Amino acid sequence: MFAGLGLRTRLVACALLACIYVPLAGGESPIRRACVMALAALAARSRGTPGGVLHPLLLAAAVTIALDPSAPRSLGWQLSFAAVAGMAVIGPPLGRLLERGGIPSPIATAAAITCAATATTTPLIAHAVGRVSFVAIPANLIAEPAVAAAMALALAACLAGQVSADLASPLAWAAALPASAVLEVAHLLGGLDWSAGDWRPGPLTTVAAVLAPFALVAVASGWGRPAANRRLGRQSSGSESARRRWRRPLVALAATGVGLAVATQLAPNSERRAHTVRALFLDVGQGDAELLVDGEAGILVDTGPPGTPIARMVEAAGVKRLVALVLTHGQADHAGAVADLLSRFRPEVVIDGTVAAPGSVTAEVDSLLKRASVPRITPKPGFRLERGSLSFTVLSAGRADAAGVGSGPDPNGASVVGLATVGPLSVLLPADAESPALLPLPLEPVDVIKIAHHGSDDSGLPEVLARTIPRIGVIETGPNPYGHPTGSTLRAASVVGRLLRTDLDGTVAVAERPDGSLVTERRALD
Repeated sequence: MFAGLGLRTRLVACALLACIYVPLAGGESPIRRACVMALAALAARSRGTPGGVLHPLLLAAAVTIALDPSAPRSLGWQLSFAAVAGMAVIGPPLGRLLERGGIPSPIATAAAITCAATATTTPLIAHAVGRVSFVAIPANLIAEPAVAAAMALALAACLAGQVSADLASPLAWAAALPASAVLEVAHLLGGLDWSAGDWRPGPLTTVAAVLAPFALVAVASGWGRPAANRRLGRQSSGSESARRRWRRPLVALAATGVGLAVATQLAPNSERRAHTVRALFLDVGQGDAELLVDGEAGILVDTGPPGTPIARMVEAAGVKRLVALVLTHGQADHAGAVADLLSRFRPEVVIDGTVAAPGSVTAEVDSLLKRASVPRITPKPGFRLERGSLSFTVLSAGRADAAGVGSGPDPNGASVVGLATVGPLSVLLPADAESPALLPLPLEPVDVIKIAHHGSDDSGLPEVLARTIPRIGVIETGPNPYGHPTGSTLRAASVVGRLLRTDLDGTVAVAERPDGSLVTERRALD
């Protein structure tokens, strides 16, 4: 406008920026939703009308589903649309109510938006993760100013980064300041003993809880209108009265249809779940690679040795988005195929144990990750990554035991030891860390254990198994000159309900049925 450009030119420029924003921000369903809504708002502005929110939101739903029919199964898609619908429908009347109660307008608006979004998204989060937050509203209110600043500075850094990393660095550094404030708020309030409670509603309860706030607003608005019309002496025509009579039943019918459609996506179908939420122990020969899968999202733990077609194997498992790559230590049989993975995937974050437990490929991995500009985290005990039905908790990392295992040139005992959950399934992933490194840890019963170090001799394995009581054990090994798995390890592992080996069974998939039983499947992913 300051440059003297006409309205149409400015609108086209804004539309181009909205489209550019999608790949810059990662192209996920919520980002596509924002882009479609922005384009609809710009189209309305070009016609001289302010436009609304609900029609662009419905258009965005249609577009995102057309581009990816599986999108409604994603928690991110569900949360994005539920939050925006809540802010559009519930936020304004709630804000007016708070203002009438004497709360200043800016605070009332922020509180109303936060309460509306929280009311419509909390049931979906509870259904997905089995927890409900009691501090979400105050946390969001406190963090709101910092979120706006972080978003603006981070977007500026993204744009500058397309020209030069040097230009982007100071903007990214500046964005990190408000972003760290948001994290601190989450850490402080989320760390309170009473900050959250257990609740996992069923599909129909979840849908009913999401729709209930909208129903309350609709009923409250409907009750007030006829009385207001009578006070103003208005008379409704027959056709207007008929429309009003049919409006509520039609809205209720539409809401019921949407609710049932969403319920079918939330319902725990055992066959679908066995194929979409599972732990895969990949056949990569004499090496390790585990893939935790939730629909099209996955967490990959190690990549196998050089030459492993790990990217193709991840794709064959149906994974399109790699939430995280965990590298347990710097040996080639665990981190030797990072280059192949990065050729097709860009993990959202790398939990990099190759520095804490360095080996022959640590320098190469460091160079590859720097070149790919992938965010990295140094693993520390207690660190937990959670996305949807998947989680990975670091139990131990980069710490040699008293006997010296893991020190010196052999990083095995200093491997990242992780406890993963895949839906209701719990999996202990010790990489090459054997009993001297495992027994000092607070081990608890798990559903599945990966036998450490490809089934090498481990005198303490019986005690590890006695403490973890796994129902399934998996040995990841291939042709090797070391005699893996050894006879002593196979004898110790005979107490496990079922023992599987990638050298004999190929890639193994494990999932838990709704009745609690485990199902295993041999898969060929190469």
